[in-house]
Amino acid sequence: MRDQRERFELSGDRYAEILAPDVHAQYIKDFPGTEGSRLFRINPCGTIVYEGLKCIDKEVYDFKFRSDDVLVMSYPKCGSTWTQEIIWTMMYNPNLDHPDPNEPLLSRSPVIESDMSIILELKEKGVDHFVDGPMFSHFRRRCPKLDSNRGIHLQMADSYEDRRILKTHLPFSCYRKGLIEKCKVILCVRHPKDVVLSYQHHCKLLANHKFNGTQDTFINYFVKGLLIWGSQANLLKEAFEYKDHHNLHIMFYEDMKKDIDGELHKLNKFLELNLDSQQLKNVQKQTAFKKMQEADPYKMMSCKIADQEVAERDGPFIRQGEAGAWKGKLTPEQEKILDDYIVKNFTHPDLVARYFPKMEVSPVKKEASPKKQEASPKKQEASPKKQEASPTKQEASPTKQEASPTKKEPSPKKKDG
Repeated sequence: MRDQRERFELSGDRYAEILAPDVHAQYIKDFPGTEGSRLFRINPCGTIVYEGLKCIDKEVYDFKFRSDDVLVMSYPKCGSTWTQEIIWTMMYNPNLDHPDPNEPLLSRSPVIESDMSIILELKEKGVDHFVDGPMFSHFRRRCPKLDSNRGIHLQMADSYEDRRILKTHLPFSCYRKGLIEKCKVILCVRHPKDVVLSYQHHCKLLANHKFNGTQDTFINYFVKGLLIWGSQANLLKEAFEYKDHHNLHIMFYEDMKKDIDGELHKLNKFLELNLDSQQLKNVQKQTAFKKMQEADPYKMMSCKIADQEVAERDGPFIRQGEAGAWKGKLTPEQEKILDDYIVKNFTHPDLVARYFPKMEVSPVKKEASPKKQEASPKKQEASPKKQEASPTKQEASPTKQEASPTKKEPSPKKKDG
């Protein structure tokens, strides 16, 4: 008989259920920075979130998107920070004359659901506990009356009167149906093998994760969708249903590295900005890798959250900025695990053609509507009863499964200034 785990209801006939006890306990051992937090899986999409989502779910699900909003959607470590900086520069600094281009990105481009990791502590300790560091230096300026009983990132998003650049790591199903009709969405996609290694570095660098396990362990968390934000494949599966929608623009990290000039021209057209060639050159210069690394958009490296020893050894938050950096950094066994994951889950022909070009690509079939997709979790993820009937099988502690890695494994009233 299936154990009765704690859960909370979410908008849109969804719910979030706490991870199995053994999985949760092992996660805290492998990611000691999460101690004190409780992690839940959203059903049916499978996304892993912090318990604090229950305090902001309604505002997130029913987020009031405006017709001129630009939403950057991606799984973590897919180039979303770079994309945000590019879009902001295109919209607000194409002539490189903005008075404050180094304002922390968190206030220039709010992350909609970011409050889920801090809201419980925010209610207890108050706003001042969070906004006194470099990352939040402009929050008070943009939003003088921050309320500790409501998400500060959501309040920042509300404070803008000019065109907003927003970001989310949540899939479409975590928002009310019809999001794609409300604003422009830019989907960032990156090779899973680069993503997993970049995410591993991210989790070692930041104190709210402090990952201390092996690469085998991290890869197993990744392919089982047990990292914060869940599965990259699930987010892409939902997003690619809208692949041909006029409001969706897909940016592949590999294409950006190969031909940034061409990608900027496409983005310029999609956003209807009408920038000239010199302005696009300015954007390219301002958002070049070395410039981004020096600017540290989130001011992450100036905060206590960043482990300076890790940064000195393995690199800062903006680390390599390369496509294909995974080559030579994975064992044959690890490559096999990731290849199997990609073949099984990255099934859209466009993704197959990119990541397994020698495979035969089936003709594009008309994909199910989001409503049908969500109505039948079995197609996206097994139903909760079946999926988690035996936690030791589906959510088994990665370390147990890896016992033998070699065998398997903007001032509101003033234009963004």
